[in-house]
Amino acid sequence: MTTIFDSAAPVKSDRPFGTLPGRERRIPSEADQAWAAELFDRLEQAQLRDEEDRELERRAGEAEWLDRFNDSIAAGRCVDCGAPSDQLDRVHGLCPECMDRAEYATLAGQNERAGLGYRGF
Repeated sequence: MTTIFDSAAPVKSDRPFGTLPGRERRIPSEADQAWAAELFDRLEQAQLRDEEDRELERRAGEAEWLDRFNDSIAAGRCVDCGAPSDQLDRVHGLCPECMDRAEYATLAGQNERAGLGYRGF
């Protein structure tokens, strides 16, 4: 293996590497620091309000769904298709036809994940 050396003489610089000419490091004043602290505080408060709003919206949606679910079961209606039925599944709130479709979809999905295709046997 051959090693090639550069024969050019190194060049010395009169200023440290990586600094731009005419630029000095500026230390922010107390007013700038106070302004930045206030800005970051407002941003953090806005982020916290957004997170609280998302949590409240999630809870409201969940409560609405539970109300619909419980009202449908109490009225004797299927949660999925809304058809009245005397044979509702009390756990899921589904009529027999919708329960069969849900069970088939569950089995077909498990078969697809196992590499057998989306089908029930």
